[in-house]
Amino acid sequence: MSIQHSDAKSGSGSGTATSRWGNAPVWIDVFGRTFNGMYLLLEASTILDVQRIPGLAVWGPELEPQVAVEGQRFWLFSLVCGVLAGLMRLSDLVAPYDVATGKKQQVSVNVKEGEGAAGKEGEGRGGQDEKAGDAKAKVVQLVERREARSKITNLTRRVVSDALDITLPGSVVGWVPASTGTVGLAMFITTVLTSMDIWERCGKEVASNRK
Repeated sequence: MSIQHSDAKSGSGSGTATSRWGNAPVWIDVFGRTFNGMYLLLEASTILDVQRIPGLAVWGPELEPQVAVEGQRFWLFSLVCGVLAGLMRLSDLVAPYDVATGKKQQVSVNVKEGEGAAGKEGEGRGGQDEKAGDAKAKVVQLVERREARSKITNLTRRVVSDALDITLPGSVVGWVPASTGTVGLAMFITTVLTSMDIWERCGKEVASNRK
């Protein structure tokens, strides 16, 4: 099960904001984390009631089921916020947005032109500088594309995980008509997706420590 939300930032790496949604993903994350905190608080408050120890119940046999359901409701809200914020960030990564112009951001490459005295020597040096600039620009674009693909993969994985996790609290609350087998299959898939994310993160940390 996945409870935490994606903290990936949308943007193309430039110094300016590039989200067509403004600060909406950030505020949705704030609400999501708040709902998640309420879920954890209510869930923790029912621990003694679940243990059925005489004299240690907090809510009692009548209120404990209701509190547990309300906790699941907050978890559902938290997961929905995670899905919405993730989809917004995915749209920014797939189609970068230029806030200044209000249009889809176009990738431009500035090639440094050769400077120097006029003549064949200056023209030749300018051509070499232009080729070097083109090669450098291609390398930069390749790195940016790889980073963008990695971010898109991770975000997609988290969005799918949160969307599948909705089946559990949704079935408890009664808003999602899912059977026990369906919920179990969804939980298995989210466990695999979360494990893949953790495995890749550990691999990156090990690779960075070896350098």
